[in-house]
Amino acid sequence: MKKLLLTGAACVVMAAMSGCANVGADAVRSTRPQYNEAIKQTNDQDLLLNLLRVRYVESMYFMSVEKVALTREVDQNYGLTGNKLSVENRTAYPGTVSSSNSALANAVTRGLTLPVSVAVDEKPTIFYAPIEGEKFVRQILTPMSPDKLLLQVKSGWSIAKVFGLGVEHLNGLLNDPDLSDDSYLKFRQAVTLLERLHKKHMMSFSTVQSTSKDSNGNDHMVLHIQDTTMPEFVQLARLLALDPGTQDFKLCNAATYVDDKTIAFSTRSLESAIYYLSHGVDLTSFESVDRATFLNGEGWKSFQDDVFRVSFSQEPPRNASVAVNYRGGWFYIADQDKNTKATFVLLTQLLSLHSVQGAPGPNFSFSIGQ
Repeated sequence: MKKLLLTGAACVVMAAMSGCANVGADAVRSTRPQYNEAIKQTNDQDLLLNLLRVRYVESMYFMSVEKVALTREVDQNYGLTGNKLSVENRTAYPGTVSSSNSALANAVTRGLTLPVSVAVDEKPTIFYAPIEGEKFVRQILTPMSPDKLLLQVKSGWSIAKVFGLGVEHLNGLLNDPDLSDDSYLKFRQAVTLLERLHKKHMMSFSTVQSTSKDSNGNDHMVLHIQDTTMPEFVQLARLLALDPGTQDFKLCNAATYVDDKTIAFSTRSLESAIYYLSHGVDLTSFESVDRATFLNGEGWKSFQDDVFRVSFSQEPPRNASVAVNYRGGWFYIADQDKNTKATFVLLTQLLSLHSVQGAPGPNFSFSIGQ
């Protein structure tokens, strides 16, 4: 019986040890999704906060999470304790084993215990890096790369969304909702027509090697129209003053109209794109003494409905995709507003494509735990 009891206790110890053998793997499963979601959410809040700062004519300031170092220590202690084994003398009855012949047969184990202790000590350290300095300022003021904008289109983003955010001029049409003329409306119509042609696979972008001496042999982008009789292209050619009989149009990075075989467009800088979207902050319900100073003009109302809208609430919003507490209230993007959410995600991708590394030198770190 003694051997049997010890074997059973050893099995319990082994079972306890095997149960803790996966602590490391379980730590990855439990902590990685949480840190991933926390960093993603705070990145969104950081960007929304800077949109609000621009809206209130304040300085932008970005900080990135450079690294998360998580140390998890598991301290496991196992033991086996108990009172002494005692042997009781029993009277031998007929047909039983005598106590003098087999004392172990009458052994009784008293107070056998298996103390087990497992202590988990988790010490996360988060490293922050401010994004600042001359390189960052130069990068955020430089117009976005046309190739990177078209890369977004090729990856599945709509032309209307990408051009609406990243393009400032299109063959002389200005992307500014505050204009008194109909230039902005024509711009929106033009990018919508491009979007329709693209969805119907009636247009495509390609890179062509230039052979002319004036361009120094540099590559340039070409917009190819599959069928010039399409009603969308006929209308587009009229809006952009293009040759209705031409199928291939050179894409040129310029702010003014060039000729009827060229589509000239100029891109925004990242700062200009953030300023552009900051007009989507809806202040109609924001009770503040300076509210009237920052109200949008008439042209921005449709912009808020169709492109980007940030709402305001005195109480924490219940159904928000991203929200920040600012100036005594909550500014947020509604979770059901898919159009605004898509524009916001596109802006984050453009920032990443044109991003710079954090400032050199020591990062800020924040440790939790002793």
